[in-house]
Amino acid sequence: MKRKNCRLRTLNDNYGRRLRVADTTIATHTAELGRLQDRVSTLDRDLQKASQRAQAATSQRDQARAAHIATQDRVSAARDTIARLEKRINQVERSQKSRQDLESALAKLQQEKDALAVQRDELLGERFMEVTDLRAERDQAQERLSSIASLLPSAPGHKRTRSESESPTQSARVSKAARSTSSLSQAGTSSHAPVSRSSIELLSAAAVGQKATRPVSSPSSAGPPNHLPRSVRSAAKSGSGGASSPPAASEAKGRSDGGESSSGKSG
Repeated sequence: MKRKNCRLRTLNDNYGRRLRVADTTIATHTAELGRLQDRVSTLDRDLQKASQRAQAATSQRDQARAAHIATQDRVSAARDTIARLEKRINQVERSQKSRQDLESALAKLQQEKDALAVQRDELLGERFMEVTDLRAERDQAQERLSSIASLLPSAPGHKRTRSESESPTQSARVSKAARSTSSLSQAGTSSHAPVSRSSIELLSAAAVGQKATRPVSSPSSAGPPNHLPRSVRSAAKSGSGGASSPPAASEAKGRSDGGESSSGKSG
């Protein structure tokens, strides 16, 4: 009996110790479980916050993507506008270059035109001097014929025949020179503004008219061929750039016709 009681007490003590150890273990595990639950709760809250932040980041990313797409569209539109402006600038530069080329060509043509006008004036002056010399020679020849005819009263038929044969020759020379002068004047004035008559023809007609109104004198009083009256020289200076008015032209023509008829009668 004593051994049984000792053994029971020993078993009871062992069971009590094991029970206390089990209670301690359960309490420890319960505390650990509480801590783990608290940590899980904290992690759940952190996870919710992280998910919210992820959603906010996703929405911001979507907005940024939309803004980027809009920016790309604006950049593409700006590039297209820049390309159009560059094309327009190139066109304007080409047009300006063409305009400068045309202006330079126009300036060269204007210089050539001025040079041709100067040459025309020089040629017209030379023709005028030739016509004046020829008419002076004709007047001198007519005066010599008149003096010779006055010295030969016994042969009126021969004198008339000779004067008539020489006077058409001089008239043909003068008319040929006048025709060449008028053709040169028309060729020179074809590139400029149209005028009524050539200045050389008017000056020649005025010179003939003034010579016709003067009395016929001896060859020594006729003067040199290049000597012109003051009115003719002033008309030559003022009329070298163009023609005079139509009334002056008609008056000069009438005076020249009258001078030629009077010179023909005197011959």
